[in-house]
Amino acid sequence: MATQRLDLPILPVTDVVLFPRTLLPLRISEPRHKQLIEDALEKDGEMGVMLLQPGCERDYMEKHGVFQTGGMGVIVDHKHVAGDDLEILVQGAHRFAVEEQLQARPYRIVRARLLEESLPARWETRKTSRLLVRYFREMAKAADSYTSSLARLEKLDYQTLVNSICAWLNFSVYEKQRLLELEDLRERGESVLGILKSHVYDVRLISRFRHLQPEDSRFN
Repeated sequence: MATQRLDLPILPVTDVVLFPRTLLPLRISEPRHKQLIEDALEKDGEMGVMLLQPGCERDYMEKHGVFQTGGMGVIVDHKHVAGDDLEILVQGAHRFAVEEQLQARPYRIVRARLLEESLPARWETRKTSRLLVRYFREMAKAADSYTSSLARLEKLDYQTLVNSICAWLNFSVYEKQRLLELEDLRERGESVLGILKSHVYDVRLISRFRHLQPEDSRFN
């Protein structure tokens, strides 16, 4: 398959990573970024979301201000909210790597090379899929955030399951960036499973000793 390249407007972010086959809500306040969204909507709604390097919040226009692998997505919904901000919903479609910068202002546009996901055979991921669903449900129940949508986790294909859990889990955004950069989807699944296991272990440990917690929160 020929490598796909396209010109993408880039939205720099500090606390989220866009994975393929996931939905990402964003609130846009800065005028240049609102212009980016408006221009993208006039075309096909495609845009890139790229995580800022640590300490580059002020100098993100610099070439190395962002990580060089990002998430390409399509704006599927948008609305104006109080204070003239924009709220958008981006559906992740591909990972991409930056090949060159085409424009720096008013917002960045890059030549992006789309990165294919290396999809393993179904039999190779059956056990990992089962454990991902099991542990993620346990985490959700412990946090009282279990919903009917989680009951359908096992029906998701492996790519959607792995990327969705990567997006949903509450852990370091830089760890999420590392997961995004992994080209082998099986490796990404096994990596996030290890993180999930660690979270579940902590939840079980806290639950085990919860009876020792004083009833009066002042003595915690």
